[in-house]
This record gives sequence, structure tokens and C-alpha cells, in this order.
Amino acid sequence: MGAPRPDGVALVVGKLCPLHLGHLWLLERALERADRLCALTYTSLRAPGCSAPQRQAWLDALLAPYGDRAVSVALPPALCPPDEAPAEVHRLFCAEVARARGWAVDVVCTSESYGDGFAEVLSRELGRPVRHVCVDLARARVPVSGTMMREAFEVFSRDPRGAAGRAALERLRGGVPGVVFESLVGGAL
Repeated sequence: MGAPRPDGVALVVGKLCPLHLGHLWLLERALERADRLCALTYTSLRAPGCSAPQRQAWLDALLAPYGDRAVSVALPPALCPPDEAPAEVHRLFCAEVARARGWAVDVVCTSESYGDGFAEVLSRELGRPVRHVCVDLARARVPVSGTMMREAFEVFSRDPRGAAGRAALERLRGGVPGVVFESLVGGAL
């Protein structure tokens, strides 16, 4: 089993629309530092190809090698606050999900500037200290975003055989894990 990691339970939260290589890198860094990972994906965004069951399938496939060290949940839009809701609403929502699922979170790992405030709310709401670990805020290590991948998927979907569609396909291929790429474009190839 090896030596205990510095953090017991790490939480990673994201839209994962779609799950891209930056998300995967963040999940892997959280698993390096924690004994257990709890991954939560939720959004009110209804991005094509990125339904809650699809996001759950991606997480299941990508986290399977970690066995019971990694758990995940993808919540459908009907159960989630609107994406445009204030940050406090989202922080409280995440704390409630963690509490309801029995996740004793010790650290929240993000690549976002909001992480410190998120950790403060989790600490208060969960009644335990939760630290923020910021992982590659500048996104220099894995320079990809969900917005970039959604735009590439949209261009590809409009014209899969044209020059723009083929270029978008290559951006997707280089920006998302294979299981995500296959689910998004496999049938169109």
C-alpha cells in the first residue's frame, strides 16, 4: 500500500464538459497527494455529448485503475444550481453533496483562483479544516480548457469532413483523453 499520502481525502469539482486532459492531470495530481479522491461533476450547461451519464462514464473509465481510492458522481442539471449562480451558492452546494455522500474532505484541488474561498466554505460547512491546493493556475502544464474543446466539437459537428472540421477534430484528439474522444466523435469518423 505504501506510505500514507499527505492528505487523506481530496475533492475535485468541475463541469467536465467535456472532460479534457487538464482535468485528467488535476485528478491525477489529487490522487498523488491523497489517499482517496472524490470527484464531483455538475453543471446546468447542456453541452452536446456531455450529459451527466456520459461524464460519469468518462470518470468511471479514467478512475478505474485507482479502484476504491477514487469515487465520483455526475449530477444531472435538474439537481444543480445554475452555472451563473453566485459562487457562494456553488460552494454551499458542493459542501452539501460532500456531506450527503459522507466525504470527509481534507483538501480541495483546483486550477482556479477561487480555491481558497471554496476551501474556507467547505471548512465551515463540513466542520473540519479543508485546505486548498492550487494545481497549475496558469494552465501552463496542460494548456487546454473546456471552452476550447466545446468550440472544437461544435466546429467538427457542423462540418466533420471539411477542412475546419478536420482541424477541429485534431484539436479534440490532442485535448481530451481517448475514451472522451471516442464517445464524442467515434460514430462520426
